[in-house]
Amino acid sequence: MRVSNRWLNRSLDPYAMRVRRTEGGVADQLSETDTKPTETWGRRQQFVMKHIVLGGRLPHWFSFDRGPYELPGCRATVVQGGIFEAHGRQTTFCPSWRCVTDLGSDRIETVLAGGPSGRRFSRYYATDVKAWLEGRYKTLTLTE
Repeated sequence: MRVSNRWLNRSLDPYAMRVRRTEGGVADQLSETDTKPTETWGRRQQFVMKHIVLGGRLPHWFSFDRGPYELPGCRATVVQGGIFEAHGRQTTFCPSWRCVTDLGSDRIETVLAGGPSGRRFSRYYATDVKAWLEGRYKTLTLTE
């Protein structure tokens, strides 16, 4: 079936007409699109790991608080993360402890945001922050 096109003085089939309309709409949208680079999720979503008791009350150089860090992922990604404000305080939701295991083996791959110690002056206080941010794991094995 061919349709007469009065404006172009030629006839077009319906498929060609749809293609032309679609191409025109896409071209219009692309010409209106901002060419500035978009901001990444992590750049917009940054958080500070604050000490559970003294968080934010001491100068940064005391190193009780760590960051700011870019939060990976969003609510729809594998590494889910979100930043909210509740009662005037920043609240973050993300996996602080990650582990991967095969139930048929005696190994577990794990990483803990921060480190295994909650004591600021312990050498283990913030040993795993970098590994947690980079998604690197340490291997723990079962010994008898």
